[in-house]
Amino acid sequence: MAWIALTEADVQTRMTDTELAKYKAIGLASGQTGLVADILVEVTDMVRGYVGGCERNTLAEGDKVPEKLKSTSLDLAVMEIMKRCGGVITDVDGQREASYDRAITLLERVSDCRFSIAEPVAAEDEVEADARGYYGYKKYVSINDLTVQTSSNVT
Repeated sequence: MAWIALTEADVQTRMTDTELAKYKAIGLASGQTGLVADILVEVTDMVRGYVGGCERNTLAEGDKVPEKLKSTSLDLAVMEIMKRCGGVITDVDGQREASYDRAITLLERVSDCRFSIAEPVAAEDEVEADARGYYGYKKYVSINDLTVQTSSNVT
């Protein structure tokens, strides 16, 4: 499984554009421009810290998290964005706070080696499908692939 970099587009899957714009307006001090980007860096570092807590895990190069922890990372990011805005939290029925708590619990399990993650795949080890959709394998013709020609003159 791949390791990924978190993006603002990922955060937009958890917050509406209007809501995110509101938090950006509230959370940015004069001259600041990168509220979401800064928080994604912090969340990525935190997730990587938990992953690195288990001696069996290997961290991928760069600022990436395991794809398996993407949802968990986004739950953290949403709450961190809200916390940055002086505690102005939009959380109907406490769902976001509960998601944040579950995310921290899961990361603690990762750190304790009780939740496995995929090892990072080096770029040269990744196998991409070729134009025909074959993942590095030769295509063999099977009997089902053959068309049988029949003669309509059979008597």
